[in-house]
Amino acid sequence: EFTTAILEEVGVAMVTGAGFGAPENIRLSYATDMDTLKEAVARLHTFMKK
Repeated sequence: EFTTAILEEVGVAMVTGAGFGAPENIRLSYATDMDTLKEAVARLHTFMKK
């Protein structure tokens, strides 16, 4: 699964939108400091380039 691969490969946790009525989407929390968000985005960028 897509969200599991992201967690295992780059350490960013998210969930599918299925529990929120939108199974084709993903959900993540951004309730953290700006430095952590920047690091998470950089990791997601690395993952998506593969």
